[in-house]
Amino acid sequence: MFDLCIMLTVFRLVLTLNIEEEISEIRMIVKQQQMEILQLQNSNHFLIKENHSFKTAIRQLEEDNLLMRKDINLTIGSISSTEHSEFKHNEPLKRKRSTTGENDLQNSRRAPVVGPLDHVAFYAYMSKDDPSLLKHNQLVFDVVKINIGNGYLNNTGVFVAPSSGTYVFSWTLYTGNHGATYYDLMVNGEIYGSTLGETDDVPGDFDSDSGTVVVSLNTGDNVYFRSIIQTTAFILGRRSARTSFSGWKLY
Repeated sequence: MFDLCIMLTVFRLVLTLNIEEEISEIRMIVKQQQMEILQLQNSNHFLIKENHSFKTAIRQLEEDNLLMRKDINLTIGSISSTEHSEFKHNEPLKRKRSTTGENDLQNSRRAPVVGPLDHVAFYAYMSKDDPSLLKHNQLVFDVVKINIGNGYLNNTGVFVAPSSGTYVFSWTLYTGNHGATYYDLMVNGEIYGSTLGETDDVPGDFDSDSGTVVVSLNTGDNVYFRSIIQTTAFILGRRSARTSFSGWKLY
């Protein structure tokens, strides 16, 4: 009887261990599936944004093509008018009108004047560490070295597009030792780029991660960095590890 009790006890222990192992495996599978779903959602969002950018570029090309056709028609009309006037009038008058027609043609081909809002560029970095580990912590790059167009706000870390166009943004984030950081590049509150800094829980180990994106913006659109989840390491901002953020307008 005593041996039977021992056997039953051992059987229960083995059964309990097997159930715990199965539960642990199920949890790992569920966690992996959740990560895959999140990656698919991010990929789908990126494809939607890319499709929007392509449509915007196509519309811009169509508008440029229409303007070029109008310019060609205007130039042909100006040349035809000049030739007709030369045929009907005497030589001195022909020379005068011919010169006027050439000036009109040169004016129609003159490049448009570039306004101040078409020149946009900024570069800023953090002068001190950011120890905040909370979710949705927004990075502030407080030292501004250049800010053409005044689009970057160093008190909030947000870039506000002063004019519509295609922009390039570049960054380098330094991660403190013994932990990890997870940050997104946000465009109007939507994820457009991501950065992971990981130091493998090793004291004295540091990490730096850089990225570059191309974005189509309208006037007033905003761009900034925000943590994805609660982090386990802080962002470095010091002389030997300069966390920086920069951007410029292509056209």
